Amino acid sequence: MTSRTYDLVFLTPCFCAGADQTHAELRPPAIRGQLRWWFRCLGGSAAEERAIFGGVHGDNPAASIFSVRTKVQPGTGERDWYREEKIPQQGMQPKTYLLGFFCGRTRRLQPGAALPPGTKATVCLSFRRPPPASLERAVRAFFSVGALGFRATRAAGAFATSQHSLTANRWESLSAELSQAGFTVALLKPEFRDWVQLIHHAGSLLKTRLRSSDHDGLGISAGRDGTKANALGSAEPRQTSALHFRPVRVDDKLRLAVIEAPHSRILGEAAQRMHGGRGPILKLAGLVQ
Repeated sequence: MTSRTYDLVFLTPCFCAGADQTHAELRPPAIRGQLRWWFRCLGGSAAEERAIFGGVHGDNPAASIFSVRTKVQPGTGERDWYREEKIPQQGMQPKTYLLGFFCGRTRRLQPGAALPPGTKATVCLSFRRPPPASLERAVRAFFSVGALGFRATRAAGAFATSQHSLTANRWESLSAELSQAGFTVALLKPEFRDWVQLIHHAGSLLKTRLRSSDHDGLGISAGRDGTKANALGSAEPRQTSALHFRPVRVDDKLRLAVIEAPHSRILGEAAQRMHGGRGPILKLAGLVQ
């Protein structure tokens, strides 16, 4: 058995928890779930997924080829990350739009309910046999531009690792690899002084450029009650967003990446039908050529 250890530092609050949503914990099942998501989106087959991640369906249950262990360094990270001036809980202004409204009403904006920005942690993967290339791609993507927990598609729970730190050249290489697998990726130009400024910018982009039908907005909305299927996610039918707002650290500068997974691997029939084959959202919004 071989092991690899990854050193994480969270860039934005990570709302990861078990049954008690007000008590944050870095759980191995969440990491396995994200690795499985990357594996599928990068084109891994169902048969290979079962061989790698295991499964209990059918007559021949299979064990995973790897295990996950986690450890959080207590006392690291911002102590006042949840304050109103950083994440307002009321209103629809951009700073509230991504995290505040959703996290406030679920009692997540309080001490102990998230791993704060700056929190350090380690993740250890132990392999019973050498990982195949498809799993290596998923691991590389996850530990380069990964995120965990509630609202991870909306800039929460993003982290950087020392093992897969990003430079401009490494970003270009990763971006090319994702593009080859069917993703559409953009690294936006602004550099942010802190995560609060980044959240405000990302909220404004989502609200005015993508969701709104006013002015230059694309009008991709789930409606007031979240029942309108679309490529940016809906509550009913339950549909995760194909578009991930992902804070990253490139050459030690805090930036915002927007990563759009292949629609055919993410969207259900209703969302694909509503999107109407219009192509990647990032191209419709003019964020990539």
